[in-house]
Amino acid sequence: MNPINYYGSTKLEEEKVVAGLCHHFIIARTSVLYGDRKNNFASWLVEKLQKEEDLTVVDDQFVCLLR
Repeated sequence: MNPINYYGSTKLEEEKVVAGLCHHFIIARTSVLYGDRKNNFASWLVEKLQKEEDLTVVDDQFVCLLR
């Protein structure tokens, strides 16, 4: 991991703290969380996790903010 700015560095440090304190954890770096409350990624993910269903998500999607 090689964060490109202070924000990224703090996110990485927070993830290291979680990994050091917890035996079972999930770190999800999400983007595009917006949408209808019943039809967005976060709600979908929580529902799947609560039902202990298998998850299939992309692992090759990258989002970049234009400056």
